[in-house]
Amino acid sequence: MDVQLILIIMHIVSYTSVNDAKLINEWERFVKFGMKPRGIDRNIASSWARSRDLGINPYKCVNYAELSGKELQERISLRDSYLKIITPYLEKIHRAIRGEGYLLYYTDELGNVLSIVADDADLAFFEKHFYFKKGTSCKEELTGTTAASLVLTDRIIVSHMSSHKYCLQLKNTTCSALPLSGENNEFIGIIGAALNFKTTNKHILGSLLSAKMGIENQLRLLSQNNELRVLNDYYSNFLGMTSDATIFVDYSGNIVNINRKASDIINEKSSRIIGKKVTDVLNFPAVLFNDSATDFTGNSCFTDTRDKKTGYSFSKQSTFFRCTTNTSEDINIIIKENNSGKFFKPVKKTEAEYTFNDLIGNSKLFSDIIELAKKASESNSNVLITGESGTGKELLAHSIHNESCRSGKPFVVVNCGAIPCELAESELFGYESGAFTGAAKKGRKGFFEKANGGTIFLDEIGEMPKALQTKILRVIQNKKITRIGGNKEISTDVRIIAATNKNIEEEVTAGNFRNDLYFRLNVIRLHMPNLLQRKSDIILLAKHFINKHIQPGQRIITLSKPVVSILKEYNWPGNIRELENVIEQALVFIGDETEIGEKHLPESLKQISKSTRVVRSGSLYEDEMRKVQKALKKADNNISLAARILGISRNTLYKKIKDFGIDCSKS
Repeated sequence: MDVQLILIIMHIVSYTSVNDAKLINEWERFVKFGMKPRGIDRNIASSWARSRDLGINPYKCVNYAELSGKELQERISLRDSYLKIITPYLEKIHRAIRGEGYLLYYTDELGNVLSIVADDADLAFFEKHFYFKKGTSCKEELTGTTAASLVLTDRIIVSHMSSHKYCLQLKNTTCSALPLSGENNEFIGIIGAALNFKTTNKHILGSLLSAKMGIENQLRLLSQNNELRVLNDYYSNFLGMTSDATIFVDYSGNIVNINRKASDIINEKSSRIIGKKVTDVLNFPAVLFNDSATDFTGNSCFTDTRDKKTGYSFSKQSTFFRCTTNTSEDINIIIKENNSGKFFKPVKKTEAEYTFNDLIGNSKLFSDIIELAKKASESNSNVLITGESGTGKELLAHSIHNESCRSGKPFVVVNCGAIPCELAESELFGYESGAFTGAAKKGRKGFFEKANGGTIFLDEIGEMPKALQTKILRVIQNKKITRIGGNKEISTDVRIIAATNKNIEEEVTAGNFRNDLYFRLNVIRLHMPNLLQRKSDIILLAKHFINKHIQPGQRIITLSKPVVSILKEYNWPGNIRELENVIEQALVFIGDETEIGEKHLPESLKQISKSTRVVRSGSLYEDEMRKVQKALKKADNNISLAARILGISRNTLYKKIKDFGIDCSKS
């Protein structure tokens, strides 16, 4: 499968700025008198009409429909690979907005709710009042018009829907929902957020959009890894099990593998055959491998020029030939496209490209990390870099290598999450000739041998299979590797830099990551801050990306004041990588203009300017902070009592204390 960058432009419907009283009036005219709604979005008007025709009671809560326990488990099992990718994204969003009353969910392509992430109280509330829980359905015929039902029917992105819903009781909730696409761009379900009142987190749509992009990218990578695994099985397992004489060739006719029975018929050892042209081995015309060669049928017969005796009768199809000798022995010649350049490669490069000069930022937190990394460059100790995706962990690893005494030596980047389990050991440690079916004639070096004298960067180390962790530990301890199929130990001088976006300590506690390997890697620990923790760097980075992506000869491009405010206010779930994408898109859309404005930004960021912004200075901010301080003082710092005084939840109060930087011991 080709690795493609796909720009998907979808219809995003936002319902935050509609006149609520007018909307309710149009709804009442419609449900009471059947009058066509005026000035209402066509998607909503169509859905209201369908809901009425389906017999949905607009004054009654949603109809209740639920999968049985067995059916629910079957649906969850069917979508297990999706859920393993989707649920962590929902959990990450929930951590950022914990205490605000949000419920996040995923439904399958039929509208069945398979995953929910929410605080227990919010989960119980939605289940009690709206029958919303795992196994229930979001179909229009049950719920009427909702954000999720519109995604199911119209495949649009729905933002901040409340009064537009068909059922009266649901109008007091606010919902957003987005369609998800699978590896082949097929519809695979919905991710969404629901809130039990009519105000909304101004960043929720941006967070969901970022999650959508991340999920869909991971699904494509999962598909590529599966295809790579299938290809490996195709060459190895099939040849070992099939009773048919079989030769694998690429589209140029080069033999890439052959089983024992085929080599016996040809009367040549497989080691002498692999790599040769099949037309040379069997001596038939090379034209058979041309796309235009359509005139060869089962009656086409060619004579082997080696002995002038053996005849081959060919039947050509799009992906294989079957040749039959004059002794009635069949040989299948299977044409397998050379996909070596199309798969996601676990090794991306063998030299470091970046230095500390490429790491942009002046914030104290970031500057402190850079100083520590420079000191780490002076040693040969292993380094563990942690931090969210998109924070620049790989750039930091490049920089450490280039600043060290190993600069100029190999720098091998290995994506541990991209190596199929079946291939991992041979990729990392190499193999000898004849180690397994399909092995290269002269064997092959593994990543550790390729990195000898330099640095190996083990990215996504938290994804490494447990069995492989033991072998990595042995390499660190002994500084030696043994190739598959060999018995000779090969000394290696390799510095290891590892990185993960997981909480590695939690992985150790859960038993997913070896405790001893963790301590071997965690000699020098560097944590890359996310973009929210280095807000003072956002505009500096934005200007850097403008200079990086500006077209040659293009005029000087600046940021408008509203855009500066939006960039500072957005929560950047995709971190620096997302910021760079935003700037790159803006430069594409800017045309002949010289200033990036709101209209050049993605929809997720435009939503911020349409929402009421909380300015963290001036009387409103200070009044709110004083109210919290006063309540804490009155409650003698009892969080539960202070929350009741303020009329908010404990989680919301904790968030305000953190946001305002209040020291409870001194309130």
